[in-house]
Amino acid sequence: MVIRDDSPLDVRLLKQKIAEAARVVEKLQTEKQALSKERDEAIALCDAAVQENEKLLLILSQYKRAIHLLRFICCVKRSMIGPHLGDW
Repeated sequence: MVIRDDSPLDVRLLKQKIAEAARVVEKLQTEKQALSKERDEAIALCDAAVQENEKLLLILSQYKRAIHLLRFICCVKRSMIGPHLGDW
């Protein structure tokens, strides 16, 4: 369907529509920049949390290793002392 509009163009109305469109574009660009900044901040927080978790996992693994070593030492001492307990 073809619409033919033979009425003269309202230049003032066109200028208003262009100005309105420009304001909308500017507003959207500002919102986009704000969202981009929020996204970058969220990514930075996430990265910091991941690094902190990695540090905590390393500390946990060191504690686990130390506990296993202490258990091993205790088992060795028990095995060395155990048979001789009656001699004391």
